[in-house]
Amino acid sequence: MWRLPIVLGPMANAAGGRLAGAVSRAGGLGFLGAGYYAKDTLLTEIQAARAAGGGGDDGRLPVGIGFLAWRLEKLPRADAEALVDTALDAHPAALWFSYGPPGSAEAWCAYVRKKAANPAPALFVTASTLEDVHAANASKLVDAIVVQGLEAGGHGLGSGRPRDELLLDAVRATNAAERPKLLSAGGLADGRDIAGQLALGADAVVLGTRFLLTPEAAYTDAQKQLLLHAHGHDTVRSMAFDDARGTTDWPEGIDGRGLRSATVDEYDAAARGLSWHEQQQQQGRVPGIEARQERYRRAMADGESARMITWSGTGVGAMHDIVPAAELVERLAREAREALAAAQTRLGGARTP
Repeated sequence: MWRLPIVLGPMANAAGGRLAGAVSRAGGLGFLGAGYYAKDTLLTEIQAARAAGGGGDDGRLPVGIGFLAWRLEKLPRADAEALVDTALDAHPAALWFSYGPPGSAEAWCAYVRKKAANPAPALFVTASTLEDVHAANASKLVDAIVVQGLEAGGHGLGSGRPRDELLLDAVRATNAAERPKLLSAGGLADGRDIAGQLALGADAVVLGTRFLLTPEAAYTDAQKQLLLHAHGHDTVRSMAFDDARGTTDWPEGIDGRGLRSATVDEYDAAARGLSWHEQQQQQGRVPGIEARQERYRRAMADGESARMITWSGTGVGAMHDIVPAAELVERLAREAREALAAAQTRLGGARTP
């Protein structure tokens, strides 16, 4: 699936075909985030990925395509299948299904297994709990389980566990020779982070925020500057981001991590006194939502960076430059090799029994 164990996460409205293709061409595996795409947009981004990815003459698309299972479930069945079929027609390297009702990601994997022509795409699912890992493993349909910790930017399980803790549990609870690949995601910033995850037992890693700081990412210059000057403690998990955008139809239990802003502060003030569970129950109905959304719309029209929604993982404080995606992949791989070699040296080098 990859030459280097570095995967670009399918960030909606940020990881398009240009970025995904550049990552794959450099030896990683890029995913374009098709979560909110209509069919025409998906076709446009597939073409951009082909142009950037340097695929061969066999018609294969050298990138993956990520879907939100809950959005597919909300569409009329024929429309959802048409969207997935459009992806399959491109012969992608992989498909990734995330955040749906229990069993929905695996159900879409089963659909792909029946419909895909050979060679079929590798199938990825997101796991936020050990129960998710067991369900994906037991399905015998999945090729890769992405273990996502609470450090991850963007959407995730609000009550999730720390990345390393969940990864170690997943490694210990599964048989490496029989289980799908395990990928680690959440708060990863550089090659040292990658080396650490591989040492813990991950087969590969997923990075999102770090790839936002590339020319190919669809983030605005203002958002990229916010990320460049942010620290890990500037990120917060909140439902403020979806409250402002009117995207409050995510499954219960899912919130997002991004940079604290005036948008977050206003939501926090309105939700003061409500527990996290009560906020979940009232998502989209916390008092004052219409006024907050109107202020957000005006601010975005005026380019007001103080109110921008900027998704970010906790590793953002270790990200200090904007570099082309291919250069970044090469740098991350080099840093990881150097970190692993240094660790082996500290252990006294390779020894024979």
